[in-house]
Amino acid sequence: MTKYIFHGGCVQPESINNNSFYSELVKDVPYDGMVILVYFASRTDDISDRIAYDIEQCQKFSMGKSINFEVANLDNFMELAKEADTIFFRGGSTEKLLNTLSQFPDLKSVFENKNKTVAGSSAGAYVLSTFYSSHYEDKVEPGLGIVPVRVVTHYESEKMPPRPGAINELKKNCQNLQLITLREGEWLSVIQ
Repeated sequence: MTKYIFHGGCVQPESINNNSFYSELVKDVPYDGMVILVYFASRTDDISDRIAYDIEQCQKFSMGKSINFEVANLDNFMELAKEADTIFFRGGSTEKLLNTLSQFPDLKSVFENKNKTVAGSSAGAYVLSTFYSSHYEDKVEPGLGIVPVRVVTHYESEKMPPRPGAINELKKNCQNLQLITLREGEWLSVIQ
């Protein structure tokens, strides 16, 4: 089974919710296991601060386990994803992340039934979902459909709220899919 973790955005700064998120992220990584950090959604080229923060937080909650960290790029992503125990898609531009990941049509099969943890924060959560709420228009957007859920991140945020009309559309459509509504820092895991 694969554990998918949906995070509502803003993994920084430290908080009780964010601490428990990082703890859950590395909980099932075996000793000398591998965590892949994916920053394809980043809006800036310099991701060094994000890398340092994510590694520091993962190590902090690793219960003393030795963990290997790799930062994915377009050339090594699929090979790393196949081998990884945990894959973390950090937030940023959902459109950029969707466009990048659409280059890998077999991605869902790499995650399914592999005893992996696959996590996404904000844009990362959106791409894992079947549908998500737009932050720019009053409409529902399609994710990659890795997990059959509907997702809203940054719910009730003062800085980055999704459009109210988009949330209403998401609630009305595809009601057979679980609706996950997350405020910044909140997270939820789904086992498949």
